[in-house]
Amino acid sequence: MTQAVKVPAGRGVGWIGEGWQTFAASPGMWLVLTLVWILLNVALQAFPFVGQLVTWFVAPTLAGGLLIAADDARAGRELDLACLFRPVTDAATRNPVLILGGLYLGANLGAMVVGFVLLVGAAGTTLVRHHGGSLPLDPAQVQVDPSLLFALGGVALLVVLLVLTLVLLITILFYFAIPLVTFGRFEAGRAIATGLRGLLRNWAPLTVMGLLYIPLSLLATLPLGLGWLILVPMTFGMWHASYRDVFGEPPPAGGGEPEPEAASPLLPPARD
Repeated sequence: MTQAVKVPAGRGVGWIGEGWQTFAASPGMWLVLTLVWILLNVALQAFPFVGQLVTWFVAPTLAGGLLIAADDARAGRELDLACLFRPVTDAATRNPVLILGGLYLGANLGAMVVGFVLLVGAAGTTLVRHHGGSLPLDPAQVQVDPSLLFALGGVALLVVLLVLTLVLLITILFYFAIPLVTFGRFEAGRAIATGLRGLLRNWAPLTVMGLLYIPLSLLATLPLGLGWLILVPMTFGMWHASYRDVFGEPPPAGGGEPEPEAASPLLPPARD
């Protein structure tokens, strides 16, 4: 079974630098890939609810495609639009990445359902308490005043924060699972389990990278969001670099079956 090695916390800084190198290797094609990725996601949002479901379902496929682009850029290979869809055009990864998409969709939809149930329950409880323990049967008798609106607003804010936290945790859970399916040809369930071990062993460098990513995202947003045309490719370059450090150098996508039992050739197993 592929072993996740533990890398130093300082590598989180190095991954940022490698992200920039990934973009700089082919900036023109990266801009094209990023624009296509953004337009696909925007187009899906034109279909309320269903569009969001499809967005969640295809997210691992598109992310895997951009990770392949990062791998090609690092190896000096030419980038093209086809790499964006290679996880589903490659028979070795098609089924696992689609299953991973279904799991990602289900997890995010579950988070939304939890949020809705909590919101309805908490709002109902707030209304009952506001009316002395019983809610009027006639909606016209419901007393609406600033204190009630403030309380309901606070409840809604807490539920939104909870849902955002759940979505963030889901995204983190799939962080290494997507490249493990894309490059390692793992089955979806095994990819999630193996990726989770990699996350737990390398929380320190990933936290460093995450903290540095916050100001970068703010800077990218300031010039009308145009900075994201650079930060998106950098993000996938960072992602690819972290996967490479933790799980080893990936074989070229579509280049045959990897050796799933081999440990990372880049770093020796860390001693906990």
